[in-house]
Amino acid sequence: PPPPFTTFTLLQAASLSLGLWPRITTSLAQKLYAQGLITYPYTESTELPDAAVDSILAWASGGSLAPDFRPLPTQQIPIQPATGAAEAIRPTSIAMAAAGR
Repeated sequence: PPPPFTTFTLLQAASLSLGLWPRITTSLAQKLYAQGLITYPYTESTELPDAAVDSILAWASGGSLAPDFRPLPTQQIPIQPATGAAEAIRPTSIAMAAAGR
């Protein structure tokens, strides 16, 4: 799978996939963050904490993906994160089916 979102890749994906202007994407990401639905949206890090990875793996192996789920080895991608960068942009809960208002 591709690396998790950074601020730049979030803006790029929203523009290319959804046709959203960066200003709109930034506003939506800020609203999701303020509601506690995503992690800090201004980061250049692609790092995920171990607890987040564990919850993703548990969700994938226990749900409808279970019959076909086989975790792949973690691939380290050489990226120089900004000093003190927050973790990658991600949902705060993998169990949430819908978010935002």
